[in-house]
Amino acid sequence: MSRAKIMIVEDEFIIAMHMKVLLKKMGYEVTAMLTTGEEALEQVIKGQNCLDLPDIILIDISLDGKMDGIQTALEIKKNTSIPIIFSTAYTDDEILTRAKLAEPSGYLIKPVDSRQMTITIDMALHKAKMELELKKSEERFRQMAEASPFPIYIMDKNSRLIYANKKFPEVFGYKPEELPDRETWLEKFYPDPEYREEVRKTWLKDIQKAKKNQSEQREFDIRCKDGTVRSILFRLVNMDQDSCMVICEDITYRKQSREEFLKARKLEAVGILAGGIAHDFNNLLSVIMGNINLAQMQAEPGTSFARWLDEAEKAAIRAKNLTQKFTIFSSGGKPVKKVTSLKNIIENAMALAISGSNVICKYDISPDTWKVEIDSEQMNQVINNITLNAVYAMPKGGTIHVSSENIEFSEQNSGNWLSIPDGQYVKISICDQGTGISRKNLHAIFDPYFTTKKKDSRKGMGFGLPISHSIIKKHGGYIHVDSELGKGTIVYIYLPASKAEIPSPVPRQTGPSLTNKRILVMDDEEMIRDIVSQMVEYLGYSIVSSAEGRQAVDIYKQAIESGTPFDAVILDLTIPGGLGGKETLKKLLDLDPDVRAIVSSGYSSNEVIANFKQEGFKGRITKPYQIKELENVLKEVLSAE
Repeated sequence: MSRAKIMIVEDEFIIAMHMKVLLKKMGYEVTAMLTTGEEALEQVIKGQNCLDLPDIILIDISLDGKMDGIQTALEIKKNTSIPIIFSTAYTDDEILTRAKLAEPSGYLIKPVDSRQMTITIDMALHKAKMELELKKSEERFRQMAEASPFPIYIMDKNSRLIYANKKFPEVFGYKPEELPDRETWLEKFYPDPEYREEVRKTWLKDIQKAKKNQSEQREFDIRCKDGTVRSILFRLVNMDQDSCMVICEDITYRKQSREEFLKARKLEAVGILAGGIAHDFNNLLSVIMGNINLAQMQAEPGTSFARWLDEAEKAAIRAKNLTQKFTIFSSGGKPVKKVTSLKNIIENAMALAISGSNVICKYDISPDTWKVEIDSEQMNQVINNITLNAVYAMPKGGTIHVSSENIEFSEQNSGNWLSIPDGQYVKISICDQGTGISRKNLHAIFDPYFTTKKKDSRKGMGFGLPISHSIIKKHGGYIHVDSELGKGTIVYIYLPASKAEIPSPVPRQTGPSLTNKRILVMDDEEMIRDIVSQMVEYLGYSIVSSAEGRQAVDIYKQAIESGTPFDAVILDLTIPGGLGGKETLKKLLDLDPDVRAIVSSGYSSNEVIANFKQEGFKGRITKPYQIKELENVLKEVLSAE
């Protein structure tokens, strides 16, 4: 890691030399020692031109010359964001009040000692790093908002527009400055007084709900600047106590489309959102889970510390599962399917879903039920979602009946009113004794924004059936729901049968010791490289890391030439702006046809992850992963013939 570069602006030579000595002892690089504000400004301008600016500037407040330290700092701040630390022997209120105008990152009170300087500089560097990350995050949000196909705007606590993306004037015709306050945009958008008052009341209520993260989608008819009326869906998203974001969707023409098309578009929108955040979110979870696992290795079993870590791990796993649920909506992803029997999946998923409730399950799963080719984790999620809905519909308890049967559809089968293609299917029926769903709501049950549950009844509810619908569809299956108020609901699932046999489990082979093996890890995120390196080292391997594919190829090549080749590589699938895992593997195979590569990604449903062997990888691991998962995949790949 490069040393932080520091500029000293101090007119007392002895003090400046003392600071320089201290800074060098602490490992910092002193780029310049200047005595006046004018020299400092000139140096900063030169640095801007050649892209060589210091990381921090230490400025004496009481400089000789035309500009004192505060004036110098104010001038520097006009064109740069370099952190400023003031040094001074004076702490009277007048000086400090003036100094605040420059928004310094810290103060050093003379005489300066090493401890004071270390703490102040470290805090300033940390603050600058956090501000840079925040700036990058804000820029990413702005880029996403500007690229969004939907109008997005941000309002302050008084419902005044403080930001609107370029789609906003395209749809509504108004620029943000034409709508300076709440009353103005209410009058322009809703010219009818009675309707306007209705919107006002609903809007104010929704703002309060958004602050509690209980926002809901609203549909209003908007009069645009050109006089046209558009049906707009609004969703408020709380940002902080003083602002909220509003995402708008023009559904004027969509309302004239078929219901199935509308549902598909909404699912796609959720998928785009999920796919956009999954990678970053899973990277963060990888670091969290990795550190938890490493801490668990050091914790004394049975202690409070160990229990706290276990609870933190459970929460991280739930967060991982939540991410996976929403990435189900993303388009293009394929389930990782294997031939299996449904009996264990159904019974295990339902047992978990009814635990803690006064609901029981009765099973009629025939041992002759055909095999199916499915993603076991995703199908477990389907059964779990449906069962949870049934439990919710029976607050006083009851029985869920589950049955399976083999069914074949053909041209001669007149009972195929669902228009399911000809073929053999396994039919699963899940029947509850709950409150049921009204006919007017039945058509909307697969809509991700529809639910019969109260908004505050249980957190995280409402997406179960849409997710299940998406999973079944990706398996080439069909799902149908029949219900009657006061009597209950039956969910029918049809999955294509498979003629293949369930593969026998491969016995774990005990081979030679896998310690001292060399592993190369490639990931563009430094925090991921750090935690994976620690986990790999803990497992007894030596580790080298790389941030990008070309660098990884060079490292791999050098290792071969030096006679110390790598035994396995872990490649991140997606490297923004660089060579990703798939492309990197192609180059590694040119160097070493026997390379043992493991593909890693936060997108569990990516085609490369699903078909990793066809792409040339020997193993796969999806983020976030636990140290045990990493250990297993490394052992599997390194032990393979």
